[in-house]
Amino acid sequence: MYRTRYDIIRDILKVAKDGTHKTRIVYKANLNFEIIDGYLDILTEKGLVTRDNGTIKTTERGKRYLETFRTLQFIMLGVA
Repeated sequence: MYRTRYDIIRDILKVAKDGTHKTRIVYKANLNFEIIDGYLDILTEKGLVTRDNGTIKTTERGKRYLETFRTLQFIMLGVA
């Protein structure tokens, strides 16, 4: 099944919610090391994650993004 860019962002933010390392995100979000840096750059630039000494953590803004994403999924698809 194909995931959209927004699905991938959601998966990254969910894995990084409590803080983690890039390797864990790659495995838990089912990504590869070739594309993760691009996504992390975008998410950092938009203020959705922070990076500190190799630890990546979802910000409060990122958590609001996740909540909004869930709400939209529910409205559009009836999926929670």
